[in-house]
Amino acid sequence: MKKLFLALALSAAACLAGCSDNEEIGYDIGSKVLIPKNGLQQVALTADAAAVDYEVWIYRSGYNEGGSTAALSVDAEALAAYNKANGTAYVLIPEACYDLPTAAVRLDNNAHTAKIGIRIDVSAITADSRCVLPVSVGSPDTEVNAAAATVLIFPVRPATEKPENDQ
Repeated sequence: MKKLFLALALSAAACLAGCSDNEEIGYDIGSKVLIPKNGLQQVALTADAAAVDYEVWIYRSGYNEGGSTAALSVDAEALAAYNKANGTAYVLIPEACYDLPTAAVRLDNNAHTAKIGIRIDVSAITADSRCVLPVSVGSPDTEVNAAAATVLIFPVRPATEKPENDQ
C-alpha cells in the first residue's frame, strides 16, 4: 500500500511540475516580416477597367518583444530572377502607371499585420500584355523571409471575342 501511495504521490508531483503558467515559453522565436500572398498574383480586370486598387498585406511573425518597421518597394531584380527561374518574359509596369506609397508601417505583437494599397493604371493593359508590378517588403530592423518577400502583381484583361459573322 505504501508503494502505491508513493507512486501516486510521485505521479501527481510530476504532473504538477509539468504544468506552468510561465508565458515565456516560445518567446525565443525570432521575428520576420513577409508577404503572405506572395509569388505571381493575377488580378482579373474587366474589359473596360482603367485602374485597379491592389492591397498588399505585410505580416510579422515571431513572438519577440518590440516591433518592426516595414515598407514596400518596386523590385526589378526580383522580376528578372522570376523570369529566369520560370522561363517567362514579364516586363516591369512603367513607373507612371502605379502609385506605391513609400510610408513605412509599424508591426508588433498587438498588430502583426498591415496592408498597403497600391493603385495601378491599367488603361494600357491589353489581353496579351505581359506587364507585372514586382513589389518586395523590406525592413531596417527585422529579418525578411526571403521566400515570401515579393509579390508579382499581374493585371490580366480578358480577350475580346470577335462576332462569328465578323470578317
